[in-house]
Amino acid sequence: VLFRSLPLGRYHGAPTRSEHIVTSPILAIDLDGTLLAGAEIPQANIDALQEAVARDYTIAIATARWHQMASEVLERAEVPGFIIGCNGAHIYEPSSQRDLLDLRIDLALANAVVDRARAFGGLLTATFENDVVVFSDEPSTRVLPSYIQSVEGYPPLTGEAPRMMSYQAGNALDGNASLTSDIELTPVSVLKAQLTMDDSIGPHGLPVTIISAKTASKGRALETLCEYLGRSTNDVIAFGDSRGDLDLFAAAGTSVAMGQAPSDVRDAADHVTTTNIEAGVAVFLRGLWRSEEHTSELQLPM
Repeated sequence: VLFRSLPLGRYHGAPTRSEHIVTSPILAIDLDGTLLAGAEIPQANIDALQEAVARDYTIAIATARWHQMASEVLERAEVPGFIIGCNGAHIYEPSSQRDLLDLRIDLALANAVVDRARAFGGLLTATFENDVVVFSDEPSTRVLPSYIQSVEGYPPLTGEAPRMMSYQAGNALDGNASLTSDIELTPVSVLKAQLTMDDSIGPHGLPVTIISAKTASKGRALETLCEYLGRSTNDVIAFGDSRGDLDLFAAAGTSVAMGQAPSDVRDAADHVTTTNIEAGVAVFLRGLWRSEEHTSELQLPM
């Protein structure tokens, strides 16, 4: 059964709560700033993920990135898992290559974002079914993965609606940007009322706005994945480092903030581990497993 583009909670064939059997936890792990240190996975995190799978844990990568990039991370770690991608707009199962959830940005609203990029410049991306398009004032000279296309300028989108967009352009989306051209733009207040727009930090440390459908969030996607698996969100241990992970924390039974996370993110979490550079995901899991070896009652490390 393909659970795609159906309302939350109406996935036909998903196990009911009465069929729920707790086995081992689900790990919902953010990528940038959490599992990854820069563009790489610390070896300690790879080892911990492999041990988690051996212990019958379920792995779910929960990221603002697209599923192709997250799939590469799972391949590098040599572990199976699910992907909550595009900031919760997409759930993908690599083993079956199927979508469990696929939410799209209304095409007219997506083009309203493109209009702002055309007026202000900056780096804009749009994520589609099989590729990611990068728009900028100048085409990229970097060697890009086959699924990423670089486009000079900001042509309007036609046909397929994007799952997610990201925009790096200073204050162009804060509602106070001054405009020197005569282009009539959709007000930022209108965009924010009809889209999810989260401020985040990109992989190179630059501020970026992540844009998705209003109904998309990592937390809702996690609930959807748990329903599909016939599991409770209480079984989830969520790891994250930014304010974009707070709804993931709220949905999970246990939340773990990275050591370098902002203070409000650390305060919102149940536990705080070391930084991503120090392989904080592995540090927490190793501590959890050590505690299980010494007591019959689960005592999570601080």
